[in-house]
Amino acid sequence: MAKISGGVRTLRGGSKEFTARQSEVQQLENSGLYSSVEFSKKGGGYVAVEKSPYEHKPEELEAARFLADKGNIMKLKNEAGNMRTPDGYVFNYSFEQITPKGDTAQNFRNALNSTLTH
Repeated sequence: MAKISGGVRTLRGGSKEFTARQSEVQQLENSGLYSSVEFSKKGGGYVAVEKSPYEHKPEELEAARFLADKGNIMKLKNEAGNMRTPDGYVFNYSFEQITPKGDTAQNFRNALNSTLTH
């Protein structure tokens, strides 16, 4: 059974939840809204990528697949257009993925400062 909070969320093959996720993935594939939907048989999660003229970065897809292997539902949004949108959703929670560039120590300080000021 999947945990509601904390720890891992991986689902076992053959469980009711695992079968329900497989059905959910099939519905997403049939909807025509996604360019790809990948189901993780390893953990029962999936990665759904909305159709977009722009491709997601390989690091974003790698991170999403990793989280899907841990049983998470990952939906990567279409980032085209003028409207600001999140990079995607983990279950129903939006996220922004940022690939650090430059000085790692400075990136860490900036992240701490950002967290402390919010």
